[in-house]
Amino acid sequence: MSVAVKDDVAKYLTCVGNPREILQYCKINDATRNQIIDFEFWPHLTKLWSAFESYQKVIALKARQEGISYIVAFYILAKALTVRGFNALVVSAGEQEAGRFLEKCKFAYTQFPLWLRLPVGKWSESEMTFPTLGSRIGAYPSTEAPTLGETASLRFDDEWEYHRYPEADYAAGEPTTSAGGKHIGASTVDKSKPDSLFKTLYRQARNGENDYHPVFIGALERPDRNMEWYEKEKLAYIGRMWQFDQNYPLTEEQALSPVSGKAFFDTTRLQAMLETATPPMEERYGCTYMYSKFQPTWAYACGADVSQGVERDYQALTLLGKKGNTVEDVAYIHANDIASKTYALYSNELGKEYNFPILAAEANSMGLGYLQELSEQGYSKLFFRDDKKEKLGWWTTKERREMALIDLANAIADGLLIIRFKPLIAQLIEFQRIEGRSGEIEYKSVGKHDDLVMSLAIAYQMIKNVKPKGNPIKGYTLVQETTTMGMYNS
Repeated sequence: MSVAVKDDVAKYLTCVGNPREILQYCKINDATRNQIIDFEFWPHLTKLWSAFESYQKVIALKARQEGISYIVAFYILAKALTVRGFNALVVSAGEQEAGRFLEKCKFAYTQFPLWLRLPVGKWSESEMTFPTLGSRIGAYPSTEAPTLGETASLRFDDEWEYHRYPEADYAAGEPTTSAGGKHIGASTVDKSKPDSLFKTLYRQARNGENDYHPVFIGALERPDRNMEWYEKEKLAYIGRMWQFDQNYPLTEEQALSPVSGKAFFDTTRLQAMLETATPPMEERYGCTYMYSKFQPTWAYACGADVSQGVERDYQALTLLGKKGNTVEDVAYIHANDIASKTYALYSNELGKEYNFPILAAEANSMGLGYLQELSEQGYSKLFFRDDKKEKLGWWTTKERREMALIDLANAIADGLLIIRFKPLIAQLIEFQRIEGRSGEIEYKSVGKHDDLVMSLAIAYQMIKNVKPKGNPIKGYTLVQETTTMGMYNS
């Protein structure tokens, strides 16, 4: 064996004993300068590498463009080239993202010295293997059943917050850690998802409530960034500061806080509600959630939002209870897989338990059909918008919708409304004031759905105008306070 070959073997064995040695050989293709350069291992990246080595489960909350995907790619590649039987599974938001991650591994491999480049087996858009060690790296998009049945030495969820099926990805990754493998999850935040799985796991890790090791990497961790850069970058986000806070947070609190600049509702109160929210005392049919039993001395009212049958819309019903001036959520129906007739059946059943509180739904085709079905089932206190009780349903003009939302916002801001249902709180946080192209202000959700918001807004309009009256031992009746809404007078 020649001296040169012996030297190469010695260098390879050094890398086997300490895979961190491979870092000195890592290069990237810098598109901004159109050249191949040595990768800069900033202090926060070497710190992150140490966390990978020290902990079985790591969750990293990060700003954008911090080099995190590169350091994970190099870590995975180093293990695949030095550990027999190493199997890495990488799950990204989509197919293109998965392919781009694997390209980082492939390019780094092509730039390594010959003695470090073990023979390659498969070299596809989703997989690269090294047969001499029986090791591999597979990269896949997020799906409902990702990498099902595979046990990995290491699993990496890249930009986890943006996965299409984050819960399914998490469930699929659990067998890896259960069998002794590592799990790494890293992501920037999505401000439109205040109660996402990623944020929940990170908060729990920070509080010592799970076995993940949390790492926060802020916008100024890179040595080439400072406050002057930060303030200059901020100028490009005028009018959309929530996106800047999302991409370049300085602190964990800034990253985890909900959207506030354009939020329609008081996000500080909503965040407090989210953190103290409790599970319902009872669930039925997978779609009915109850928080408190009927109280004869309380007033009750319901608001319903009926699915239009697009974008997998939800049927949503909110039941509120009032004692004095304080209103709280009592029960919900929320499902996107039940027909209108079944929705009415569940609504009628729930209403019966609370002495048939006043119930309103929008007076559109779907809403009127739902109300008519309720009427045929014997629901005794449906809302009419006229004194003659000829016009069934809540008429939603632009002005009336805005009025209901403003009333709801004031109630939340003034602390007059208690909410414990997390999906509703999440929708309220996502609800924003948005300026349209014509300059007209719109009120809508930045998420896909606002069904619970609208059912709550209608329910609050109803509860404002009803109060308990009579001896609760002999019976319970709802009566109308003086209004101009044409409230049904029981």
